[in-house]
Amino acid sequence: MAITMQEVEHLAKLSKLALSEEEKERLTGEMQSILSFADKLSTLETAADPTMFAADGQNVFRRDEIKPSLPTAAILQNAPEKDMECFVVPKTVE
Repeated sequence: MAITMQEVEHLAKLSKLALSEEEKERLTGEMQSILSFADKLSTLETAADPTMFAADGQNVFRRDEIKPSLPTAAILQNAPEKDMECFVVPKTVE
């Protein structure tokens, strides 16, 4: 698929870009290079088993474990403003 100067001009208009003739010519070539690369990618063999990661690795995260949480009073002790067992925060929606 070839990119034409008219297509570049159309894209520039949709993007509200004012391009000089030099920029249009340069972008036509660059877009053509991008499409050529995409065509080259479509020839790759992808029928093999999919892989999640490009490199082997192992999970470095710790296991989830249920632990007791802090007491509510300890959590709220430094709160600038509180109401019973809740933080009071400024209203953000009217």
